Amino acid sequence: MKMEGNAGNKLLVLVAVILILLILSPPKEKNVLVSFSGKSTITAEVAGTPYLREKGLMFVRSLPQDYGMLFIFETPQQLRFWMKNTLIPLDIIFISENFTVVNIAENAQPCSEYCPLYVSAAPAKYVVEVNAGFAERNGIEVGDGVRIE
Repeated sequence: MKMEGNAGNKLLVLVAVILILLILSPPKEKNVLVSFSGKSTITAEVAGTPYLREKGLMFVRSLPQDYGMLFIFETPQQLRFWMKNTLIPLDIIFISENFTVVNIAENAQPCSEYCPLYVSAAPAKYVVEVNAGFAERNGIEVGDGVRIE
């Protein structure tokens, strides 16, 4: 089928607009279960792309108790997180590539101007952010094993 003139141009513009919207739309990733040494399990939204890792939990006003965000990095490294534009206090749990808790930044507070960095104590490949107090309430400690399903 051959389209002539204006109709063909309109179709090309429509296809181009659709492609641009698909490219610019933020990717959605699935939720996973994250278990901490059998002490507690949460449902976590996966932030596995640079865009989702950068956005994180910015502007989120509340988080269910057993819910969080799992950040996945390509390689283990010393990770640095901050709370700029984050509206709720969080626990930031750094996890090694061997699925062991490296360290926990407990009760990290939202900030708008001066924002402290929360740094992994050793190379980490994963980070879980949950409501502040989660780690203490559930007895999560450095060295605990983590399972991601």
